[in-house]
Amino acid sequence: MNKFLSELRYLQRKKKGLDKTKRDKYIRKQIHLTKKLIEQSSFDRKFVSEIHNKIYELISNKEFVLSKKKFISLLNKKSYESQIIEIFLKEYTQIKELLANLFKILEEQLNSSNFALDETSENKIYLDIEKVFLDFDNNENKINDYFNDLNKLTYKKKYIKSGMIISKIINKILFRIEINGIENIPKRGSCILAPHHYHAAFDPLILISVIDKPLFFATSVETFVSIPLYDKLLYNLGCLPIKRDDKLFQNRLNNAIPEEKIRNYDSSNLASIKKMLIHLKHGDFVVIFPEGEAKIIPTYARNNDENFLDPQTGFVSMAFLAERKYNKKIPIIPIGLKYDGNIFKKIIVNIGKPIYLSNSLQKLNRQELKQNISKISYQIFDVIKQLSS
Repeated sequence: MNKFLSELRYLQRKKKGLDKTKRDKYIRKQIHLTKKLIEQSSFDRKFVSEIHNKIYELISNKEFVLSKKKFISLLNKKSYESQIIEIFLKEYTQIKELLANLFKILEEQLNSSNFALDETSENKIYLDIEKVFLDFDNNENKINDYFNDLNKLTYKKKYIKSGMIISKIINKILFRIEINGIENIPKRGSCILAPHHYHAAFDPLILISVIDKPLFFATSVETFVSIPLYDKLLYNLGCLPIKRDDKLFQNRLNNAIPEEKIRNYDSSNLASIKKMLIHLKHGDFVVIFPEGEAKIIPTYARNNDENFLDPQTGFVSMAFLAERKYNKKIPIIPIGLKYDGNIFKKIIVNIGKPIYLSNSLQKLNRQELKQNISKISYQIFDVIKQLSS
C-alpha cells in the first residue's frame, strides 16, 4: 500500500501546472491506482491467522511462558481471533473511508475545467492515510515484539511451579515465618525486590514462598558453576547469571572455581540485563540483592563477618534503565529478613513501602547520574537495614 501511496503523490506533483489534456492523463492514472488500493484494502486475515496460531501455541505449550495469562486475558480465550481483528479493523475502516473520499476528489478534478485546482484536500487525505498506515504498523510491531520477548523468556513450567511448592514445604517444616507489610507488594505491574541477603540458600526459598509469584533472581556466576549441572536447574528456575569483577570475590574465584568456567560467562551480564528489562516490561518481579553476597554461604567462609555489606548500585540502575526504556515507573520494594537466633526457628520478613525514583534522574548527565544512583542506593539500603534489625 505504501508503494501505491508514493506513486499517487508522485502523480499529484507531476500534474501541477499542466494543460487540461495532460493533467487529466495523470488524474486518470491516480483514479486507476486508487481503485487498486480500494480493492487491496480488504482485511488481511492471513496476518490475523498467524497471530491466532501463535496464541494457540502459547495456550497449548507445556513450557512456562511469562505474562501469557496477561496477554490471553486481553484477547479472550474463546474469541481472541475476533479481538485481534478488532485491533486492526479500525485502521482498515479508516483507510476505506479516506480512499473513497480521495476517489471522489480525483473524479471532481477530472470533470473540472479549472486549471488552478485547490489540492489542499487531496494533500490532507494522503497525510491521513500515512498516519493510519503508521498506526497499523505500530500495532503489528507491538504484537510481533511481544512474541519475540516471549521467545526469550520461556522457562520450564514444572521447574518454576515445583520450586514454589518445594519452597513452601521446606519453609513449613524448617521455619516459623512472620510476614509484615505484604500489602506493599504490588498486585499488578512489575517491580524490583531488594532484600537483605542473610543466608545464600534460604533467602530465595523464603522470598518465593512469601511472595507467591514467580520471581526472577539476579544470581552470581559463582553459584551457577559451583555444582555440576546446577546451572541448568538455575536457568530453568528463572535465575539470571551476573558476573562480578570486584575484589571481594577474587579469593573465591582463584581458589574454588576454575577460571575457564568463569570465562564461559563473559557475556552473561549484558544478556541477563536484557532479560531483566524484558521481565520488567511485561509485569514480572525481579529480585536483586543489593549486597551482592549473603552473610552465610554454606560452601564458602566470608572474610567480612559484618551483618551488612555495602550495597552495590545494580538494583537502582536496573529500575532507572527500565523506566527510561519503557517510560513507566518501576517501584523498588525494600525487604528486611531477620533470622531470630537459631536459623531453624523464627524468621521475620518485613516488607517496606515501594520506593520510586525521581523523574529528574532522567535529565542528569552521566557523572551526576552515577553519583545520584550511588546515593539513592545507600538511602534505600538504610531502609533495608532498619527492616532487618
